[in-house]
Amino acid sequence: MSADLEPATEAEKAHRALAVAAAEQAAAGAAELLRYAREGAAFVTGEPFDDDAVMKLCDAAKMALEIELGAEVRDRSEDEREALNQALGALQRLLEGWA
Repeated sequence: MSADLEPATEAEKAHRALAVAAAEQAAAGAAELLRYAREGAAFVTGEPFDDDAVMKLCDAAKMALEIELGAEVRDRSEDEREALNQALGALQRLLEGWA
């Protein structure tokens, strides 16, 4: 079993709080995917998802990217960093006005 370690910096504290929020969104999106897998289309709307599964998963991915890009990863190439920044920007545009 692992023990909780206190964050070393304020930035790490913020990233950990963001990780909790991302995990909550990912869990909610995954739960709706599992509901759809078991039950099919949503009863009320007739659409695949009753809850905003796709948007919640995108929100979780956006937050994970914010954490990843805020961390000091030494072996990341400029091309990889640029691709991650582009993905983050696309997710931010998609999510504007959703929450």
